[in-house]
Amino acid sequence: MKKQIYLTSLFLIAYIVQSTSLQAQFIVGADLGINSSRLVSKQSYSNPKATMGFRGGITLGYKLDTIDAFQIIAQILYNQKGGRKNEIEKALIFNNQVIAPQITYSEEFKLNYVEVPVMLRFNKMIMPKQKIGLFVNAGPYLRFLTSGKVKYKYEGESDEENLSKYYKKSKKIEFGMLGGLGLFYPLNLAGMNAKILIESRYTFGLTNVVPEDLSRTRYFSFSAGLILELGKKKASSVSKPTSPAKRGITKSSPRL
Repeated sequence: MKKQIYLTSLFLIAYIVQSTSLQAQFIVGADLGINSSRLVSKQSYSNPKATMGFRGGITLGYKLDTIDAFQIIAQILYNQKGGRKNEIEKALIFNNQVIAPQITYSEEFKLNYVEVPVMLRFNKMIMPKQKIGLFVNAGPYLRFLTSGKVKYKYEGESDEENLSKYYKKSKKIEFGMLGGLGLFYPLNLAGMNAKILIESRYTFGLTNVVPEDLSRTRYFSFSAGLILELGKKKASSVSKPTSPAKRGITKSSPRL
Protein backbone atom coordinates (compact mmCIF):
# COMPACT_ATOMS: atom_id res chain seq x y z
CA MET A 1 0.00 0.00 0.00
CA LYS A 2 2.81 2.43 0.90
CA LYS A 3 4.70 1.64 -2.29
CA GLN A 4 1.51 2.21 -4.28
CA ILE A 5 1.10 5.68 -2.72
CA TYR A 6 4.70 6.57 -3.65
CA LEU A 7 4.37 5.27 -7.21
CA THR A 8 1.02 7.03 -7.69
CA SER A 9 2.54 10.33 -6.54
CA LEU A 10 5.43 9.94 -8.97
CA PHE A 11 3.01 9.05 -11.78
CA LEU A 12 0.94 12.20 -11.19
CA ILE A 13 4.04 14.40 -11.21
CA ALA A 14 5.31 12.72 -14.39
CA TYR A 15 1.91 13.22 -16.02
CA ILE A 16 2.00 16.95 -15.29
CA VAL A 17 5.43 17.21 -16.90
CA GLN A 18 4.39 15.18 -19.94
CA SER A 19 1.20 17.17 -20.53
CA THR A 20 2.97 20.55 -20.55
CA SER A 21 5.36 22.22 -22.95
CA LEU A 22 8.88 20.87 -23.19
CA GLN A 23 10.25 24.41 -23.46
CA ALA A 24 11.13 24.83 -19.81
CA GLN A 25 13.87 26.00 -17.52
CA PHE A 26 15.95 23.55 -15.52
CA ILE A 27 16.85 24.23 -11.91
CA VAL A 28 20.03 23.38 -10.00
CA GLY A 29 20.98 24.39 -6.49
CA ALA A 30 22.15 23.53 -2.99
CA ASP A 31 20.41 23.19 0.37
CA LEU A 32 21.69 23.25 3.97
CA GLY A 33 19.74 23.00 7.19
CA ILE A 34 19.03 21.36 10.56
CA ASN A 35 16.51 18.74 11.71
CA SER A 36 14.60 18.27 14.92
CA SER A 37 13.41 14.65 14.80
CA ARG A 38 11.77 12.13 17.09
CA LEU A 39 10.62 8.52 16.99
CA VAL A 40 6.93 7.82 17.53
CA SER A 41 6.08 4.31 18.70
CA LYS A 42 3.05 2.53 20.14
CA GLN A 43 5.34 0.19 22.04
CA SER A 44 8.44 1.72 23.62
CA TYR A 45 8.35 5.43 22.76
CA SER A 46 5.29 6.65 24.61
CA ASN A 47 7.05 9.92 25.55
CA PRO A 48 9.56 10.61 22.75
CA LYS A 49 12.14 13.39 22.87
CA ALA A 50 13.61 15.24 19.91
CA THR A 51 17.20 15.09 18.70
CA MET A 52 19.01 17.53 16.43
CA GLY A 53 20.72 16.63 13.17
CA PHE A 54 22.24 17.99 9.98
CA ARG A 55 20.70 18.10 6.53
CA GLY A 56 22.35 19.07 3.24
CA GLY A 57 22.47 18.21 -0.44
CA ILE A 58 21.70 19.24 -3.99
CA THR A 59 18.48 20.37 -5.65
CA LEU A 60 17.38 19.57 -9.20
CA GLY A 61 14.23 20.88 -10.79
CA TYR A 62 12.11 21.50 -13.85
CA LYS A 63 10.25 24.78 -14.30
CA LEU A 64 7.13 24.36 -16.42
CA ASP A 65 6.83 26.95 -19.17
CA THR A 66 3.09 26.71 -19.67
CA ILE A 67 2.36 26.78 -15.91
CA ASP A 68 4.87 29.31 -14.65
CA ALA A 69 3.85 29.07 -10.98
CA PHE A 70 4.66 25.33 -10.69
CA GLN A 71 7.97 23.48 -10.54
CA ILE A 72 8.96 19.83 -10.20
CA ILE A 73 11.67 19.58 -7.54
CA ALA A 74 13.86 16.60 -6.61
CA GLN A 75 16.62 16.58 -4.02
CA ILE A 76 19.45 14.28 -2.98
CA LEU A 77 20.07 14.92 0.70
CA TYR A 78 22.26 13.58 3.48
CA ASN A 79 19.96 13.51 6.50
CA GLN A 80 20.59 12.80 10.19
CA LYS A 81 17.51 11.52 12.00
CA GLY A 82 16.80 9.88 15.31
CA GLY A 83 15.01 10.10 18.60
CA ARG A 84 15.47 9.48 22.31
CA LYS A 85 13.55 8.59 25.41
CA ASN A 86 14.21 9.10 29.11
CA GLU A 87 12.69 6.85 31.74
CA ILE A 88 12.74 7.15 35.52
CA GLU A 89 11.74 4.40 37.90
CA LYS A 90 10.87 5.99 41.20
CA ALA A 91 12.42 4.75 44.38
CA LEU A 92 10.51 2.13 46.35
CA ILE A 93 10.00 3.29 49.92
CA PHE A 94 8.48 1.27 52.76
CA ASN A 95 8.22 2.43 56.36
CA ASN A 96 10.35 5.47 55.49
CA GLN A 97 13.11 3.18 54.27
CA VAL A 98 14.38 3.06 50.68
CA ILE A 99 14.04 -0.53 49.54
CA ALA A 100 14.96 0.16 45.89
CA PRO A 101 16.67 3.38 44.73
CA GLN A 102 15.47 5.55 41.88
CA ILE A 103 16.73 4.39 38.48
CA THR A 104 17.25 6.61 35.42
CA TYR A 105 17.59 5.20 31.92
CA SER A 106 17.93 6.83 28.49
CA GLU A 107 18.15 5.57 24.95
CA GLU A 108 19.11 7.68 21.90
CA PHE A 109 19.05 6.63 18.25
CA LYS A 110 21.20 8.26 15.57
CA LEU A 111 20.25 7.28 12.02
CA ASN A 112 22.02 8.57 8.89
CA TYR A 113 20.16 8.52 5.58
CA VAL A 114 20.44 9.43 1.94
CA GLU A 115 17.03 10.94 1.22
CA VAL A 116 15.39 11.50 -2.18
CA PRO A 117 12.23 13.66 -2.01
CA VAL A 118 10.24 14.42 -5.19
CA MET A 119 7.96 17.42 -4.78
CA LEU A 120 5.54 19.66 -6.63
CA ARG A 121 6.31 23.30 -5.77
CA PHE A 122 3.92 26.24 -6.11
CA ASN A 123 5.38 29.77 -6.25
CA LYS A 124 3.59 33.06 -5.70
CA MET A 125 5.00 36.60 -5.46
CA ILE A 126 3.36 38.12 -2.37
CA MET A 127 5.39 41.34 -1.98
CA PRO A 128 6.30 42.54 -5.49
CA LYS A 129 7.92 45.80 -4.36
CA GLN A 130 10.21 43.98 -1.93
CA LYS A 131 10.67 41.08 -4.42
CA ILE A 132 9.60 38.51 -1.82
CA GLY A 133 7.64 35.43 -2.81
CA LEU A 134 5.99 32.46 -1.12
CA PHE A 135 6.33 28.79 -2.09
CA VAL A 136 4.72 25.54 -0.96
CA ASN A 137 6.23 22.04 -1.35
CA ALA A 138 4.48 18.68 -1.15
CA GLY A 139 5.34 15.16 -2.22
CA PRO A 140 6.72 11.72 -1.28
CA TYR A 141 10.25 10.68 -0.36
CA LEU A 142 12.45 7.60 -0.12
CA ARG A 143 15.28 7.25 2.39
CA PHE A 144 18.16 4.79 2.33
CA LEU A 145 19.84 4.05 5.67
CA THR A 146 23.64 4.31 5.47
CA SER A 147 24.53 3.87 9.15
CA GLY A 148 23.01 3.95 12.61
CA LYS A 149 23.80 3.59 16.29
CA VAL A 150 22.10 3.72 19.66
CA LYS A 151 23.50 5.13 22.90
CA TYR A 152 22.40 3.76 26.27
CA LYS A 153 22.77 5.50 29.61
CA TYR A 154 21.97 3.67 32.83
CA GLU A 155 22.70 5.07 36.26
CA GLY A 156 25.62 7.20 35.06
CA GLU A 157 27.12 4.48 32.86
CA SER A 158 26.92 4.62 29.07
CA ASP A 159 27.29 2.20 26.19
CA GLU A 160 26.99 2.40 22.41
CA GLU A 161 25.90 -0.17 19.84
CA ASN A 162 26.01 -0.24 16.04
CA LEU A 163 22.59 -0.92 14.52
CA SER A 164 23.71 -2.07 11.07
CA LYS A 165 23.68 -5.75 12.03
CA TYR A 166 20.00 -5.56 13.01
CA TYR A 167 18.82 -4.13 9.70
CA LYS A 168 17.96 -6.25 6.73
CA LYS A 169 18.00 -4.74 3.25
CA SER A 170 14.25 -4.21 3.31
CA LYS A 171 14.44 -2.33 6.62
CA LYS A 172 17.05 0.10 5.26
CA ILE A 173 14.48 1.75 3.00
CA GLU A 174 12.01 4.19 4.51
CA PHE A 175 9.06 5.86 2.81
CA GLY A 176 6.99 8.88 3.81
CA MET A 177 5.35 12.15 2.84
CA LEU A 178 6.43 15.74 3.40
CA GLY A 179 5.14 19.28 3.16
CA GLY A 180 6.99 22.57 3.32
CA LEU A 181 6.42 26.32 3.37
CA GLY A 182 8.98 28.98 2.60
CA LEU A 183 9.99 32.34 1.17
CA PHE A 184 12.13 33.17 -1.87
CA TYR A 185 13.99 36.26 -3.03
CA PRO A 186 14.90 36.50 -6.74
CA LEU A 187 18.20 38.02 -7.86
CA ASN A 188 20.51 38.18 -10.85
CA LEU A 189 23.71 36.21 -10.37
CA ALA A 190 26.32 36.58 -13.12
CA GLY A 191 23.58 37.10 -15.69
CA MET A 192 21.54 34.09 -14.52
CA ASN A 193 18.19 34.04 -12.75
CA ALA A 194 18.68 32.87 -9.16
CA LYS A 195 16.65 32.62 -5.96
CA ILE A 196 17.55 32.55 -2.29
CA LEU A 197 15.22 30.22 -0.37
CA ILE A 198 14.38 29.66 3.27
CA GLU A 199 12.01 26.83 4.18
CA SER A 200 10.36 25.08 7.09
CA ARG A 201 9.42 21.46 6.35
CA TYR A 202 7.52 18.70 8.17
CA THR A 203 8.16 15.05 7.34
CA PHE A 204 5.82 12.20 8.21
CA GLY A 205 7.35 8.69 8.07
CA LEU A 206 5.07 5.82 7.05
CA THR A 207 7.41 2.85 7.61
CA ASN A 208 9.08 1.42 10.71
CA VAL A 209 12.69 2.47 11.23
CA VAL A 210 13.63 0.40 14.30
CA PRO A 211 13.66 -3.39 13.81
CA GLU A 212 10.89 -5.27 15.65
CA ASP A 213 9.39 -2.01 16.90
CA LEU A 214 6.47 0.01 15.53
CA SER A 215 8.46 3.26 15.48
CA ARG A 216 8.32 5.92 12.80
CA THR A 217 10.09 9.23 12.34
CA ARG A 218 8.49 12.65 12.61
CA TYR A 219 10.59 15.74 12.19
CA PHE A 220 10.70 19.45 11.49
CA SER A 221 13.54 20.94 9.50
CA PHE A 222 14.67 24.46 8.71
CA SER A 223 16.91 25.13 5.74
CA ALA A 224 18.34 27.79 3.46
CA GLY A 225 19.31 27.32 -0.15
CA LEU A 226 20.22 28.83 -3.48
CA ILE A 227 18.89 27.76 -6.88
CA LEU A 228 19.77 28.77 -10.44
CA GLU A 229 17.28 28.67 -13.31
CA LEU A 230 18.90 27.47 -16.51
CA GLY A 231 17.63 26.95 -20.05
CA LYS A 232 15.26 28.75 -22.36
CA LYS A 233 13.65 31.98 -21.34
CA LYS A 234 10.29 33.18 -22.54
CA ALA A 235 10.46 35.09 -25.78
CA SER A 236 9.37 38.70 -25.75
CA SER A 237 5.83 39.27 -26.93
CA VAL A 238 6.58 42.78 -28.29
CA SER A 239 6.22 42.79 -32.09
CA LYS A 240 8.01 45.10 -34.46
CA PRO A 241 5.90 47.75 -36.18
CA THR A 242 5.09 46.97 -39.78
CA SER A 243 5.93 49.40 -42.56
CA PRO A 244 3.19 51.38 -44.32
CA ALA A 245 3.83 49.41 -47.54
CA LYS A 246 3.15 46.08 -45.76
CA ARG A 247 -0.07 47.50 -44.37
CA GLY A 248 -1.24 48.29 -47.96
CA ILE A 249 -0.71 52.04 -47.65
CA THR A 250 1.03 53.74 -50.61
CA LYS A 251 2.19 57.29 -50.94
CA SER A 252 0.14 59.36 -53.40
CA SER A 253 1.54 62.25 -55.40
CA PRO A 254 0.46 65.70 -54.25
CA ARG A 255 -2.36 67.31 -56.19
CA LEU A 256 -1.72 70.65 -57.89
